[in-house]
Amino acid sequence: MATAPRAPRVRLRLSWNSIRLGVVLMAMAMAAINYQSNAAWLMTFLVAGIAGASIPHARRNLAGVELVAGETGDVFAGDPIALPLLLRGTSATGTAWAVTASADMALAAPLPIQAVPAGGEARATLLLAPRKRGRCRVGGLRATSSFPFGLVEAWVPAAAVDLIVYPRPEGDPLDRAPSPVPIDAAEAGSRSGDDFAGHRRHLVGESQRHVDWKAVARGRPMLAKSYQGGGGECRLRWDDVDGDGERRLSQLTRWVLDAATFGWRYGLDLPGVAIEPGTGPAHRERCLRALAVQVVA
Repeated sequence: MATAPRAPRVRLRLSWNSIRLGVVLMAMAMAAINYQSNAAWLMTFLVAGIAGASIPHARRNLAGVELVAGETGDVFAGDPIALPLLLRGTSATGTAWAVTASADMALAAPLPIQAVPAGGEARATLLLAPRKRGRCRVGGLRATSSFPFGLVEAWVPAAAVDLIVYPRPEGDPLDRAPSPVPIDAAEAGSRSGDDFAGHRRHLVGESQRHVDWKAVARGRPMLAKSYQGGGGECRLRWDDVDGDGERRLSQLTRWVLDAATFGWRYGLDLPGVAIEPGTGPAHRERCLRALAVQVVA
């Protein structure tokens, strides 16, 4: 019989507020001794008792809270990374209050999520610092809370997130490329309006002539028109690009995005890597991943 996965263990540490309170309690105790005041002793032990009771409450507040990172979509070098987060309240003991989410690469202060309902979910997006192309691991991902009095900080760690950062698309658009695009492919791209296949999110580096400006005028986000069946086919080759390694990777990334937008069949030739022509999101991702992890001198 399969067992349910155990919830992450809640970890605790004292905050600076608890240290300040400790100093105040010591001063109160010294005053009670000097003045032999029962009222001072009563107040000292009452405050100390409340502070001690906040420890199990802080642990209980995050018990059963699980932090999961979602899919980031396309991540290009030099752009901030928008990491979607999902917090699940797997315990039925009550709502988790004053919850924040943070990571080692976060650009800003911990992201407030406020409350995670018992048996429910809360969503947010954490903005991470830009990274260079290649494989990237986001560590230190955690949900934290200082509820109820800010004296004890409880946190629940989450698994590290592995990302692939694609090269930044730069350079000439594919329809002006000198050699990797056959003439019939360029002509097919110019008449691809007959094969409109819908909208998709506008990608960094794409030509703005593919943007549906009418949709933007109606208040919709920037969307690009997607085409299929244009009939063109091309092979994007490392040797067809001038410049250093990073410059070539950026240009080829631009061409991969353009070819995918036009609906062409395209292949990719890199040093030690040959990807046969194909189409579709899976082929596009395969090409971009190959560019992201390509080793250059």
